[in-house]
Amino acid sequence: MMQRLFSRLGWAVVTLFGTSLIVFLMAHAVPADPVSAFAGPHADKETVERIRKELGLDDPLWQQYARYVGKAARGDLGRSYVTQEPITEAILTRFPTTLALSLGGMAFWLAVGIPIGVITARWRDTPLDRTVLVLAMIGISLPTFWLGRMLQFQLAYRSGLFPVAGLYSWAHLLLPCLTLGLVGVGWYARLVHTTMVEVLGHDYVRTARAKGTAERIVLFRHALPNVLIPLLTAIGLDLAALLGGVVFTETVFALPGVGALSVQAVLNLDIPMIMGTVLFAAVLVVTANILVDLVYVLVDPRVKSA
Repeated sequence: MMQRLFSRLGWAVVTLFGTSLIVFLMAHAVPADPVSAFAGPHADKETVERIRKELGLDDPLWQQYARYVGKAARGDLGRSYVTQEPITEAILTRFPTTLALSLGGMAFWLAVGIPIGVITARWRDTPLDRTVLVLAMIGISLPTFWLGRMLQFQLAYRSGLFPVAGLYSWAHLLLPCLTLGLVGVGWYARLVHTTMVEVLGHDYVRTARAKGTAERIVLFRHALPNVLIPLLTAIGLDLAALLGGVVFTETVFALPGVGALSVQAVLNLDIPMIMGTVLFAAVLVVTANILVDLVYVLVDPRVKSA
């Protein structure tokens, strides 16, 4: 168990190092000059060069990268070129909003997607199953920004059932969570459906039915636990991606989260902020993978023996 954990931690360090290097090189390959954006359109050449030297951008790239990695290892992601705000503080300040939004969307996915997947697997190849399949494909295909705008217009602006935008109370998160939920619930329903169809064909399920066990017990107590491994994998990856910043949802509903912060950083060519948000998302993805890998051992003892 410990050997497995240390191995995963080692690969996590390698992954984060590679991610930081790629993002660093991509950010510095952008044709636009971040110093000019920082200094403003009316700054003279001497001012631009002075700022470039103060920021250390006149050093060779390998020195800039080494300096960045050294500070990042201590939790210092630098300061924003635009607001001069410490990037670590900016991310952590906005992270609770992204966390609440992500958990709300994930809760909707699981609360609706799992029962639908189980039911459609029980009555597979029926009109109910085909109807849910079509609706799921439509939901997965809908662009988040389009769905968010439509729901915002119909349910907030016209009917007044929800707040339109901003974050002033927990009620302002309901419509964004619903938007995320409608986009992802179809995918989870089909994932559970596909795995359940395979599980329901196993001998132990047929034995339980032959003994007269109630169908709901067969489905939810005997069959559903064997769906947890692929379900946990999807949950770990999706939740990490959501926590990294649900970009379109936060932008549409003007939520002060990590996703909106990253979008603003790209628009302002704020390289330290771009790198900070991307590296933060990478840390979440790596952490989620490690946690899911450890949960596998608790859910399925066969993973530990392997």
